[in-house]
Amino acid sequence: MSNLNVTSDSSIPPVNKLSQAILPIVALTSFMGTFLVSSVNIALPAIGRDFQLSPVMLSWVITSFLLSTALFLFPVGMWADRTGVKKVYQAGLIIFTITTFLIPLSSSGSWLIGLRFVQGIGAAFMNTTGQALLVAAYPPQRRGRVLGISVSATYMGLAMGPFVGGYMTQYAGWTTIFWVSGVLGVAATIVAFRKLGKDVKEPLVTAPVFNLRVFTHNKMFAFSNIAALINYTATTTIVFYLSFYLQQVQGFLPRVAGLILVAQPLMMSLFSPLVGRLSDNVQPRYLATAGMAMCSAGLLAFSFLTETTTSGTVVALLIWEGIGFALFSSPNMNMIMSSVDKRNLAIASGTAASMRVVGQIVSLSIVSLLFYLFFGDKLMHEVTNLQFLKAMKWGFTIFAVLGVSGIYFSFNRHR
Repeated sequence: MSNLNVTSDSSIPPVNKLSQAILPIVALTSFMGTFLVSSVNIALPAIGRDFQLSPVMLSWVITSFLLSTALFLFPVGMWADRTGVKKVYQAGLIIFTITTFLIPLSSSGSWLIGLRFVQGIGAAFMNTTGQALLVAAYPPQRRGRVLGISVSATYMGLAMGPFVGGYMTQYAGWTTIFWVSGVLGVAATIVAFRKLGKDVKEPLVTAPVFNLRVFTHNKMFAFSNIAALINYTATTTIVFYLSFYLQQVQGFLPRVAGLILVAQPLMMSLFSPLVGRLSDNVQPRYLATAGMAMCSAGLLAFSFLTETTTSGTVVALLIWEGIGFALFSSPNMNMIMSSVDKRNLAIASGTAASMRVVGQIVSLSIVSLLFYLFFGDKLMHEVTNLQFLKAMKWGFTIFAVLGVSGIYFSFNRHR
């Protein structure tokens, strides 16, 4: 870990120049990662046509990335706490950027999926250490607003991804998404190596890769992570489902579908800094629980989409869902990172990231199972609208019920 001091004085200490540099660097990489993820979602129909992939194989374009990220988050968190957070963060940038340039050169769907797996390893390095860098650099009184800004950058990437990715896919092909993301990766890598400097060695932890005592003896940490797991499991496939729904069922062009999908992450981006700052002064569990309830209600509403549902209705539901997610995410991360001591920040960050990624994997696994049950081995363009709507209805209903269970953990984590 770095030698930046975190103090709990009643007066807020000044922020030094290194701390001021860390926030934009982490925000840039947060934007870069989610921009790529959300862009790929809107490009999935085009990728499926180019490589002749079934719906189940298409889901692996997303799942392979998430699977490798999940596998490496915990060991990377421990490694970072022992050898240096900055070093691991920089290594992740290099891995992520190189594979991003290689993916457009894929000769088959299998190569693309394999390279996405490697790309996910780089993402694991960055996800584990990014939040730890921020929390170590800023005092507790500023954590909520700083994490809110970081989350806002994440959601800005999610917001721009469908819109920009839709235009790129329609007019220049889906490979352009990776070329542009690779250029962003090069810029982020240069900035990180110039501004972050080197790690300062400190005694660190000798705990196992995953310390169960953090869960069994820290209720706020445990319940906050469980709530995050449930929330991400429930909400991950909204864009995945709607990308196909808007393009295949309703017949929108990629750029139009991307413009509609912007509504949800745009709300996340706008409200996350406000909610993050509010969580410094208001009990975060109240905000997070309200957000979880809004997300669950929105998921249930999505299950009633039909061929004749207006785009205005879809946008309204996405706005509702985006506000709900913003209410949940920043306060929940604030409680996770504030519930451990400084030596375990990278592990806590890695655990939180693991909850997100594992939730995404579980979510996509449920979708893959439903796709197999309803579509079999059909290619995506062979699936009828009625078949797709049935699979989507079942999916959103399952996720809405799951979201309701998360309200309990969100509210009862801390009194």
